[in-house]
Amino acid sequence: MEQGFISDVISTDLHSGNINGPVYDLPTTLSKFLNLGLSLEEVIEKSTTAAAKAIGREAELGHLKIGTVADIAVFDVIEGEFELFDTHGTMVIANQKLQADLTIREGKL
Repeated sequence: MEQGFISDVISTDLHSGNINGPVYDLPTTLSKFLNLGLSLEEVIEKSTTAAAKAIGREAELGHLKIGTVADIAVFDVIEGEFELFDTHGTMVIANQKLQADLTIREGKL
């Protein structure tokens, strides 16, 4: 990002080798980008509409429209001091993180 490259899409690449760290989950990954300087709006757009478009499913995923799947994640932005790690084990102290408060998948809580 310091060199002007900002990814079009944010995803976790979550698998058994990183679920216990440093990835953990999508809110943690989104928090890392939030603390790198992206706005909350950019973080959400890159992990929803841009991600759906990247896999050719923008007609059905990444937004809320009549006739599409109702997948909704409700986050709270928490203020404080939080340790975030990259894949090399480097830690930064972030002053914000996203916390998942509610998930609806295909219209079901």
